[in-house]
Amino acid sequence: PDSGDLQLIKQEATGVSGKFNPAISSPVLTQNYPNPFNPATTVDYRISESSQVMIRIYDGMGREVATLVNGPLSAGKYSVKMDGSHLPNGVYFCKLDAGRHTSIKRLLLIK
Repeated sequence: PDSGDLQLIKQEATGVSGKFNPAISSPVLTQNYPNPFNPATTVDYRISESSQVMIRIYDGMGREVATLVNGPLSAGKYSVKMDGSHLPNGVYFCKLDAGRHTSIKRLLLIK
């Protein structure tokens, strides 16, 4: 996708939902749902302490195709939706960077 496609991807953070479990010591990126998806999917994640958070989507060639989250967040549970209607079928990777922690999940877009 070219840079024009990046502007067409819908991004929406839904904010903190529920109470945070202090037993979780590092950020957690859960598997997106539905997966495979067509064309939208939801990614849930938890942050264990206030930190700078980035969630980016990469295609199978390692090119960044979207940034879903980029900013400081407090500890808690969050959810972000991604609309891949302008992306081609294929395998994508969702990468969470929070503080010194990184987590990656595989997403499958099938139209």
